[in-house]
Amino acid sequence: LIALRTSTPDIATGEWRAFSAPDGVLAYSRGDGIVVLLNVGPDPATVEGVTGTVLIATRRTLDGELVDGSVRLNPGVGLVLSVPT
Repeated sequence: LIALRTSTPDIATGEWRAFSAPDGVLAYSRGDGIVVLLNVGPDPATVEGVTGTVLIATRRTLDGELVDGSVRLNPGVGLVLSVPT
């Protein structure tokens, strides 16, 4: 995660903007090309309206996966996505 932050300017210095998400999910963008989704709640949640590629996830098997419109997050799962600009 530190290497990704160092190599991706939007993560380090991009403007932080929260957006609407289900209860228990922290969802925000950094700059124009990064979206961060963190399910900190006790239940699975689905975030709609998100398209991009997983750069890094708490479940590393998700790295590189395509998200096309929505993503289901189990409790404790976080994703950093590269999104089209």
